[in-house]
Amino acid sequence: MRLKSILLILSAVVILCSCGSSKDIAYLENSQTTDYAESQYLYDATIKPKDDVEILVHCPTSIEAAAIFNPVERIRDINSTTEIHGSTSIKMYRVDNEGCIDFPLIGTVKIGGLTIDQAQSFIKDKIKMYFKSEDDYSVFVSMPQYSVSVVGEVHRPGVFTITSNKISVLEALARAGDMTIYGVRTDVKLIRELNDGRKEVHSLDITDANIINSPYYYMQQRDILYVQPNEAKSKNSDIGSTARFWIRGASICISIASLVWRIVR
Repeated sequence: MRLKSILLILSAVVILCSCGSSKDIAYLENSQTTDYAESQYLYDATIKPKDDVEILVHCPTSIEAAAIFNPVERIRDINSTTEIHGSTSIKMYRVDNEGCIDFPLIGTVKIGGLTIDQAQSFIKDKIKMYFKSEDDYSVFVSMPQYSVSVVGEVHRPGVFTITSNKISVLEALARAGDMTIYGVRTDVKLIRELNDGRKEVHSLDITDANIINSPYYYMQQRDILYVQPNEAKSKNSDIGSTARFWIRGASICISIASLVWRIVR
């Protein structure tokens, strides 16, 4: 009888130690009951002050006219002022605080607040006077340095460049190797700089499927996602992970030994 009791106690301890509640770590818990009507839109990033944009004008029937709008820059050695022989790149335009760039021939052009498609159409209309009516010309705009940052309790914190100019909070966490077990999933901080320089901090609950309907589900360029450590991690921040493992193991062993001793004595 005593042996049976001991085995039951040991089994219960093992189960409790190995099977924690998924409620604290699962994402999108209420996904089956959430209404996603508000998420039915296609996100397009808009150009913001301090963005670097690349603009290419292409016209196969008037190469000379198009070349005027495609100034190139010599690539320099990052460790000196020496130019790398024969290497050039399309000029990048830095969007100023007013959302404007200085474009060849037409001067100041305000593209801040526009999507990529809108900026392409806007610039194409501005330069149409420099092409013949029969010319089939195109304008291509891109933001090659579109990036977001993920820091805190994730496996691979860092700055990530996004070639598609579109990334959700969950995709950003995936880029960073997902949260560690110590990350607070109910209060992830999204830090955003507005066009006028003001900063905003928004709290996101990754366990709630309604995050998909949130206006902050998609990250904008230069957004920072900060995953806070939970209370256990904060209290034990001065103890290494290996030490915590052995301390926890020792605590479990002591508890088991105490239970067994009380039964068999």
